[in-house]
Amino acid sequence: MAVYNLGTARGKIEIDTNDLKNADIALRGAGTSMLAFGATALAAFGYVIGVGAQFEKEMDFVQAVTNATEEDMKKLSEAAIELGKKGPFGPREVAAGFVDLAKAGLSADEIINGVGEAAINLAAAGDIPFTQAAEVLVNVMRSFNLEASEASGVIDSIAGAANASTIDISDMATSLKYAAAPAAALGVSVEDLNASLAILGNRGIKGSTAGTAMRRIFLNLAAPTKAVTEQLKDLGIIGVD
Repeated sequence: MAVYNLGTARGKIEIDTNDLKNADIALRGAGTSMLAFGATALAAFGYVIGVGAQFEKEMDFVQAVTNATEEDMKKLSEAAIELGKKGPFGPREVAAGFVDLAKAGLSADEIINGVGEAAINLAAAGDIPFTQAAEVLVNVMRSFNLEASEASGVIDSIAGAANASTIDISDMATSLKYAAAPAAALGVSVEDLNASLAILGNRGIKGSTAGTAMRRIFLNLAAPTKAVTEQLKDLGIIGVD
């Protein structure tokens, strides 16, 4: 009886090879080859093992980047598997997404406590790559100094603004990449920023065009030129010297 070690899958399988030849002869009589059947089964088995090994590789990468404890890694693995069961991405894809979040600077706790699931929901709702969703979500959270527990609220705000306008979530994500940081620096809330981007979208200004336009406005307001100051006075936004 042969014993095969499955490595990272942490298990063994025992295969009795004594009667394989006789079994093959019997199946050939029925018009089926045991060898052909075995090759198909082995290919499927190999695929499963490969996916499992890739999952563990991604989780090892998360641990290396976040310095997470074994207990946190257990929670992360369970979260990836659970989210993979109920969402549009499989466990391996979720694990790869966790790597993106970790590389963006999030801790294991932040990924577990809301950001991981929020990034998946954003990617699914906007039909955008997990990497892009992770980048945008982390950018907004860091810019506005938000906690992990507020991540789902950020997603709701982005999705709500997109649904109330002619732009889609992908456009919103692109705009936020440019406008989030300067907006936050001026004290503009993420909700107000999303509403502004929705208004621009309804006027045909979207994506990077809207993001860079809003960014330029916020930067001008942060350090206004003489001409900008005069315009703000005319609009009554600031008082006369």
